[in-house]
Amino acid sequence: MLRIRKTRWKVVYFVVGVVLIELLSRFVVSRVLPEPIETVVGQVLAVVLFVGASRTFRGRGEPIVPPRVWWRATARPTASYVIAATFTADALIGVLLAAVQQGNSVLGLISSALLAAFFFNSAIRLQRFPQPKVPDPIPLPRFKPIKR
Repeated sequence: MLRIRKTRWKVVYFVVGVVLIELLSRFVVSRVLPEPIETVVGQVLAVVLFVGASRTFRGRGEPIVPPRVWWRATARPTASYVIAATFTADALIGVLLAAVQQGNSVLGLISSALLAAFFFNSAIRLQRFPQPKVPDPIPLPRFKPIKR
């Protein structure tokens, strides 16, 4: 199973994922499916992107090989709280936009609320049941070249 540990690769994962979702939505799904179903497909792909990230990303001191338990979304509770707050803000902004008739998707609100709940659950459980630390692998020594 793929495991991503370095921050730069995590950023690449999300950038590539968002670009692929946007390209699929604009050039494939919008030409094949009607608009309401296109929205459903886009939201499902976004949720899959975040759930996939929670399954493949690993934090410092977290074991690499075994899969995470189902409720564990991040390596630290603070990260889960920050992501959950972001999804909560997204859902609240969606509610405010829907209240002033800006045409926001109800499915987007539901998916943001569900992802926020998933990350809040993870943060609370990570505080209650912290995972034991696993030491980072020992780096191989770097030898200096021999000068002649």
